[in-house]
Amino acid sequence: WARQRRALELAMPEDCNEVILKDDEGRLFEGLQTNFYVVKDNKVQTAGEGILEGTVRKLLLEECEKESIDVDARPPSVQEMESWQGCFISSTSRLLLPVSEIVYTTEDGVAKSKSF
Repeated sequence: WARQRRALELAMPEDCNEVILKDDEGRLFEGLQTNFYVVKDNKVQTAGEGILEGTVRKLLLEECEKESIDVDARPPSVQEMESWQGCFISSTSRLLLPVSEIVYTTEDGVAKSKSF
């Protein structure tokens, strides 16, 4: 995994802060160094399995519970990106950061982006 991760880090453009890992079905799980979240239908959506649970992620989910904010523990999908109200990442070093743009490649190789 360390070699694969390093290759992804080296391939990142300079103005890119993180790479979000997705599976073949377009589900987004986590970043190389962060947890990933989407706001959709006034809920926080983040993968509940197949990720490393971070300290800041745990705090965020506790706050969602305290504030009665619903959490959907399914990984967000690239195919549903147009319905996202926003997205953000978290880590111990970054705390909680909004994502301003996602750049991705479609299954047919077309480069696209979505700004928030």
